[in-house]
Amino acid sequence: MLQAGRVIDQRRTYRDLALVGTDARTLDAARFRETLVPLLVATGTAAGSMLLILGPLVGVGTFADPTVLVRYVLSVAAAAGLVLLGAAASTPVARAVVAGAR
Repeated sequence: MLQAGRVIDQRRTYRDLALVGTDARTLDAARFRETLVPLLVATGTAAGSMLLILGPLVGVGTFADPTVLVRYVLSVAAAAGLVLLGAAASTPVARAVVAGAR
């Protein structure tokens, strides 16, 4: 929803870019990068913080247990996947905004 709302908020910019000839594929790639870069930074920061804070509290040996690592990696991957799915779901909104400009 956030990405679709952002497209609606930036509809004037999307229309202007469409009018000067920017193709939809380029707009889609830019919107994807606009989501991916903050996602990677936030995920990396959260993982690093988790290791720094929880490592001394629960013991580094806890992270040697494969089930702990698998659960953590799966939960992070699922959350990231949902964010990227939300970005992909905004494509029809972006296409409608661009189509309105032509």
